[in-house]
Amino acid sequence: MFEKVIEESRLRYRWTGGGLLRADWRFVHYASRRGELYVRVDDGSWDSYSTLGAGLEESTVRNILGRASTAEKIIQQRIDEKVAVKRQPSSGNPYGRFPEDQVMAVLGSYEDMEEIDFLALSDGLGLRVLDERFIEIYSSFPEELVDEWDRQWKRVASPTAFRPWALYHQGDIALGAPDPNTITAVGKSCKLPEVNQLFVTQSLDHSKLNVIGTLNRKSFDSQNKVMKNNSANEVAKLLGLPPVGYEWLHMVAFTLGGFEDVPQTPDNLVLGTAAANTAMMILEGFIKAYMRRHSGVSARISVSRTGFPPKQGWFTTQINYLVQFSGGFKPVYVREAFDPLSTVAPTYDVKQMVSKYSGFRSDPAPLPVSDTVRKPRPGWHLGRRL
Repeated sequence: MFEKVIEESRLRYRWTGGGLLRADWRFVHYASRRGELYVRVDDGSWDSYSTLGAGLEESTVRNILGRASTAEKIIQQRIDEKVAVKRQPSSGNPYGRFPEDQVMAVLGSYEDMEEIDFLALSDGLGLRVLDERFIEIYSSFPEELVDEWDRQWKRVASPTAFRPWALYHQGDIALGAPDPNTITAVGKSCKLPEVNQLFVTQSLDHSKLNVIGTLNRKSFDSQNKVMKNNSANEVAKLLGLPPVGYEWLHMVAFTLGGFEDVPQTPDNLVLGTAAANTAMMILEGFIKAYMRRHSGVSARISVSRTGFPPKQGWFTTQINYLVQFSGGFKPVYVREAFDPLSTVAPTYDVKQMVSKYSGFRSDPAPLPVSDTVRKPRPGWHLGRRL
């Protein structure tokens, strides 16, 4: 069986049926009313194969492609042709947000992926599944790895209880943060609300979740209005950040009720990329789905921000999520960390994998947090002077 692979914006096919053909060979496809074939192009041989992976005689190839000169032009056109990958939210683009040509990879145990039929999702237009043996080779989920085809991957996110696979991406994955003086100056020039709130919390049960679902978002002030009529893109430009698309991110989502039932408040908003917002939406969707599957469960959400100058909590370098689900046999926990300046939004396949994964296992219970950490001294943040 041949299946599609998009590599460097070009459409290729690879063989998945075993036998003499290898998975790292690449082919182009040609079909006409006279028949169809696959031509190997990764080694320059241009050997031709049937849809069943059998080698084809030259006479058969000529019959399908026509004259030799014409056949050569057709094959070369297939090799050079660039593909514009168009994705719709229903078929490959969660919330319509991530770049058209983005490819991510997951690294984890095949056993964890069996129940979601990862083979059906893997190596499509937006996802690769890395060999689980890399976990043993690297003794962990490394920050960077090189796969068997010499592709270099950088870790976007470590495994979590709700997503037991590390996520990887090729190329840059996050932007550098401006210096604290620039952040403070922009905050003052834009008259942004002063924010010192370190922790944002929310408690949810089923009745509250149902009420939140009936709210008309248009009846609330917009994020821009809450942030003194400043758009996220305008603020990012003043900070000197590249134009990758910015939004005011909810630390606790509007659909989860926000900060103690107040979603549109400066304490609940931070500057971030659309990509980071998408990653957070996937976790927020998991929280709601988990509560729907477990009727007696309630959730306590605690979100913290780190690395912001005094009074400038609208800018942070990391958002840390801790969710405690109670009401079952024993409390279970979910942890996840987000970089608001991430340039990588998870693909639709990752969203689908999370939605289908039912083998949820709790993270360890959190350690107690001292008052000195909860209430840092003025001018200090988590023991580090800014």
